[in-house]
Amino acid sequence: MNVLKIITMFSFLACSVHAQETTVRLALGEVQEYALQHAPRAKLIQNTFDREVAESKAALQWRNPEFEFEAERLSNDLDDEQETAFMLGKDVTMPWVHAQHKATQKEHLSATGAKRDAELLFLMAELKSSYVELQLTNMKRERLGRLATLVDDMSDYAADQYQEGLISDLHQQLLHLSLMNIRGSLNSLNQQHRQFTDHFKTDLGLSEKQNMILTTPIDFIPHNPAGIESALKNLEQNPEYQAHVHRQQSLKKKIALEKMSILPEMHVAGGYKEVGEDFKGYVIGLSLPLPIFDRNRPKIEQGRIDYEAAVIDFEVYRQQLNRTINRHRQSIAEYASFFQTNGGTFEGLDDTMENTVFAFREGFLDIGDLVNGIMVYQETIENYYEYLAGYYRIVFALEALIGETLISL
Repeated sequence: MNVLKIITMFSFLACSVHAQETTVRLALGEVQEYALQHAPRAKLIQNTFDREVAESKAALQWRNPEFEFEAERLSNDLDDEQETAFMLGKDVTMPWVHAQHKATQKEHLSATGAKRDAELLFLMAELKSSYVELQLTNMKRERLGRLATLVDDMSDYAADQYQEGLISDLHQQLLHLSLMNIRGSLNSLNQQHRQFTDHFKTDLGLSEKQNMILTTPIDFIPHNPAGIESALKNLEQNPEYQAHVHRQQSLKKKIALEKMSILPEMHVAGGYKEVGEDFKGYVIGLSLPLPIFDRNRPKIEQGRIDYEAAVIDFEVYRQQLNRTINRHRQSIAEYASFFQTNGGTFEGLDDTMENTVFAFREGFLDIGDLVNGIMVYQETIENYYEYLAGYYRIVFALEALIGETLISL
C-alpha cells in the first residue's frame, strides 16, 4: 500500500512538472525579453544582420595565392633542352583601395545594425500591442459573460412578470433581443480570442502543445511626457535615424571606393626557373591593369545616383517622423484626458448596472429603462476597451519611433 502511494505521488509530481514545462506565464513587461529569445521574426531579423556580417567578412577576406608549374622540353638533331619553372602568384588589392573598402563595409554594417535594432523595436511594439489586445478581449469576454448571466436571470424574471400580466409580450421580447445581442457579441469575442491567441503564440514562438497565461491585467497607465521631450532632443540617436545616416555615409564612401577602383589591384608573382643544366635562377613578375578604356565611370555614376536617392529618402523620413511623432503625441494626450476624466465612471459601471437591475425589480424603472441600461453597459464596455487598446497601440508605436520607454510596465 505504501509503495502504491509513493508511485502515485511521483506520478502526480511528474505530471505537475510536465504541466509547468508546457505552460508559459507571461507579464506584459516580459514580452520583449521573451520575444528576443524565442520569436521567429526576431530570429529572422538577427539572421539577416548575421548574413550581412558574413558577406562583409567575405568581401574583405584575402584571396588565396596561385601556384603554377611549367615544364617544356625542346629538341633537335643535335641537342635536347628542358625548361622548368615553379611560380607562386597572388592578386593584391591596392592598400588605399582595401582601406576604403574596409571603411565602406564598416558604415554598411553600422547601417544594417541600426536597421536591425529599429526593426526589433517595431516588432516589440507590435507584440506588446497584441498582448494588450488579447488581454482586453479576454477581459471583455468576462464582462459580457457576467452581463449575459444577469440578463438571463432578468429574462426569467420578466417571463414570470409576463405570466402575471405585469408586462407585455413586447417588453419580454425586447429583453430576449438584448440577451441575443449579448450572446452574439460573446460568440464573436470567443472567436476573436481564439484567433488572437493563435497568432500571438505563433509570433512568440510557442508551440501548439504549450499553454500561455497572460498575467498582467490591462488598465490605463499614464505615459511620461518628459520621456518624449528627452527623446526628441536626442532623436539622432534613434536606431532608424542612425540607419539612414550610416546608409548615406556608406554610399558616400562607396563612391570614393569606385573612384579608387580605376586601379583596383595588381598581380605579384615569384618563383624558380631552370633552363637546361647550366642556367638556374629566380623569377619575379608584376602586372598592373592599364585604365585606358575602363575608368569605372558607370559604377561611379551609379553610386552617385544611389547616394542622391538616399539623401531624398532621408529627408522624406525626417519629415514623416516629425509629423508622426506630433500626431501620436496629440492622440496620446487625447486618450489620457479621456481616461483621466472617465476612468472613475467606468470603474463604477458594474455598480451602475446592478443598481439598474435593482431599480427594475423594485419597480422604479420599467423594462424599457432596463433594456437601455443593458445596451449602454455593453457599448461602454466595448468602446472603453477599444479606446484602451488604441491608447497602448499608439504609445508603443511612439516608443519604437523615438527609442524611449514612455510607460512603466
